[in-house]
Amino acid sequence: KNESLIVKGLKSGVKYSFKVRYNIGAWTSPDELSAKTTVTPNYKPVSTAKTTDAGVELSWTKVPNATSYQICKFVNGKLKTLGETSGTKALISGADGGTFAVRAVVNGEKTKVKRSDLVTAE
Repeated sequence: KNESLIVKGLKSGVKYSFKVRYNIGAWTSPDELSAKTTVTPNYKPVSTAKTTDAGVELSWTKVPNATSYQICKFVNGKLKTLGETSGTKALISGADGGTFAVRAVVNGEKTKVKRSDLVTAE
């Protein structure tokens, strides 16, 4: 039987340890038969992009415990980092469109970008 658990309210960049134990009647599994795991969630920013007369404006949601955000452009199938900021908005001056992504930096690690994280400004 496949069982799952969703734990809400975890903070980005904080390490959490979990132990999974099972019961059969009144008997509880001993420690050595318990599954143990450690996770450190790193939440991603959700981005939007729009083209203006000044260039491309990007904005994104704040990620808890992020120290900065990297602004990236998708060029020839790869992400190219354009700059870094601590805010939640950026203007790419002179740009007339393109595909972009924002990575949060939490505890020195950048969040991973999937194709679904990319935003396009036309």
